[in-house]
This record gives sequence, C-alpha cells and structure tokens, in this order.
Amino acid sequence: MKNIICSLLLMATALKIHAADRMIPAGSLRVHCSVTGKGPALVFLHAGYQDLHMWDAQAAFFKQYYQVVRMDMPGHGLTTGVDTNLLVADVIRIVLDSLHIRKAVVAGVSMGGACATDFVLAYPERASGLIVVAPGLSGWPLVMKMDSVSGEIFTKMDSIRATGDHQLMALHFMEVWCVGPYRQPEEVDKRVRDYIYTTTAHNPMNDTAFPVFNKRRAATRLKEIKCPVLIIQGDKDVPFILKVTAWYQHELPEAKLVNFPGLAHMLNMEKPEAFNKTVYRWLSGKG
Repeated sequence: MKNIICSLLLMATALKIHAADRMIPAGSLRVHCSVTGKGPALVFLHAGYQDLHMWDAQAAFFKQYYQVVRMDMPGHGLTTGVDTNLLVADVIRIVLDSLHIRKAVVAGVSMGGACATDFVLAYPERASGLIVVAPGLSGWPLVMKMDSVSGEIFTKMDSIRATGDHQLMALHFMEVWCVGPYRQPEEVDKRVRDYIYTTTAHNPMNDTAFPVFNKRRAATRLKEIKCPVLIIQGDKDVPFILKVTAWYQHELPEAKLVNFPGLAHMLNMEKPEAFNKTVYRWLSGKG
C-alpha cells in the first residue's frame, strides 16, 4: 500500500509539472510554453540562444498576481520545427489564441524584446502593455549606426561562431552578454553565468529556425505603439544596446525608462528581486 501511495504521489507531481507545459502547433512549429498562475496575462520572451527558464524567478513571483506565459521562441529551447514564412508576431498570437488569452502585457529581453515589439505593432489591440529589457530591435540599421566598441564585439562573435566551436562560442557569448564589456566574471553570480553558458552551448544556432521579423521594420514604426511601455536597461551593457534603448525612448517619450546601475544584459537574472519589484510597481501604476 505504501508503494502504491508513493507511486500515486509521484504521478500527481508529474502531472502537475506536465500541466504547466504545453506544445502548441503554429505553422510548421511546435511551440513549447509554460503557463502558471491566474489573472491578467503577462508574457515573457527570452533572449537569443536562451530559453524560457531565464524567466524562472519572474514566473515564481508574478504567478501570484498574473497568468504568466513563457515560451521558447523558434529555434530555441524545446520548440521544434522550422517555418521561415511564419512571422514571430503570429507565433505569439497563435500561442495566445490557443490559451484563450485575448490581451496581455508582453515583456522581452534582448531578442525577446524585439519579438515583443513586433507583436505589439502587428496586434495593438492584443497588447495592454510592452516591457522591453536590454532590447534588440528589428531594422536598427535604418535609424542608427553601430558604434566602434560594439562593432568589434559583434565582429569577434561572428568570427568565433564561424569556427563551429559551440563551446568557445558559448563562452564568448556568456562573457559579452552576461558579464558585459565593463565587468569581470567574478562580479556576476556563477549560477547566472553557468545558465547562460550551458543554454547557449545547447542551442543549435540554426539561423533558418530563428524568429522571423516583419519586413516593415519595427525601428521605423515605434511611434505607432500606443500601449504603455516600460524600458529597462543596465548601464554596464554593450553600448549598442544602450543606443537601442535610447531610440525607444526617443520615439516613445511617454515610456518609462529604468536604469539598473552596475548591471549588464541579463539583468532580470542578476537582480531578480529588484527587477520584479520594478516591473510590479509599473504594472500596478505605482512607478
């Protein structure tokens, strides 16, 4: 009897874990997502070469107040398939439709910020807010030039990636996008560094599988965004990213900009409590 009870408890636990995760068909993709909590919908989109687990601390906190949706973007995590015709905005819409979510606040870091912005531009009626964290931006060459420091960083990254050495690429990616160009590794929590390195090393880095952005590039259309916008940056990030956040603020002067001193790109993982507090206050209309 004791063994049966233990087996039933294990099965219940497994079902509970499984119930939070979904595989949702979208075009030729099967999109992996995790859904927890109840309330207004809050969507988190991860950075390039990472997966939905970079938002674990946010999911644990915000599920008390919101229905939290995290998804592995095309070419990332447990999402499978390749669909070069399906725009990332439509991937997000299909996931929300499948979850019967009509409207959501959409948040994204880095590449995820660019994905979130494309969604808000494509489906403004579906967005109750936009949060971009150290954001990327589709079409940035149309509105700005790459600075020399960032240019050297990207050139080196491209040359390392061209070698096909995944481990070396993951190490360099971690050094640039986790530690940042102005800090030493020991200044960053080892658990965060290990996550970034490991997740990057496991990513297949197949460009054809990555998110597809609208050819009407977001960089030239930010003024079309009408929902409330929160912009978050770390002042030790790659200079190019700070130029991107400055462009968001220039085009969206009503947006709130929050700077995290001493932090770089993956700031939601480095200081999750401070990050969660900042976002919660903004969502609550208190800051």
